[in-house]
Amino acid sequence: MCIKSGKAMKKTLLIIEDDNEIVSIVREEAQKLGFETLTFLPLSNLKDEINEQLSDFCKERILDFALLDFELWSGLKGYDLAKTLVDSNIKFIAFSSSHEKNSMLIKRGAISAIHKDYNSRGFDKQKVANGLAELLKM
Repeated sequence: MCIKSGKAMKKTLLIIEDDNEIVSIVREEAQKLGFETLTFLPLSNLKDEINEQLSDFCKERILDFALLDFELWSGLKGYDLAKTLVDSNIKFIAFSSSHEKNSMLIKRGAISAIHKDYNSRGFDKQKVANGLAELLKM
């Protein structure tokens, strides 16, 4: 945790994910671990405009990490936003159910990956919690 003025500050996690149910799960798990969470929702369907919105969003806030999904809105891919995060000096984590897609995001600057895993009970929250807990060690 960061220390400012003698008080511990929470690490901030930006969630970039198009599935609202998964956003809720990630937010809940991250907050249990002590993260402050923010969610990015674009106001446009155009790639260039979304990148500009994300850039402005990052400039206006202090962000420690971002969790970047691969399959996003209107055919937008995580790699379309990766450069904006890198240029904004935001460490980001690849977040996909495909190891290949996570690898693509790592090649574009992701510091690690959390595999979206589904089991017989649905989305595996424990994998997300374990991956987020690793960020707190950085």
